[in-house]
Amino acid sequence: ATLSDVWCSQPGNSTNSGLSSAEPMPSLELVLNTYDLNGGDIVYIDTGQYEVTNNIVFGPEDRSANAVRVAVRT
Repeated sequence: ATLSDVWCSQPGNSTNSGLSSAEPMPSLELVLNTYDLNGGDIVYIDTGQYEVTNNIVFGPEDRSANAVRVAVRT
């Protein structure tokens, strides 16, 4: 779980933590594979072209107890 916000940007770097705008990851897919996001977490995605190799699904397990969902913002 992140307990906060996560960033991805093109160009990001796969060795970055993604936990600040100064250290963005290069893709949403990497963010989701790295962190167990919970309701209330926010993923910030910068403009750019991102290659997606798998479907990206947010399910019931990505909500908090009071039904707050993960948010993805640009």
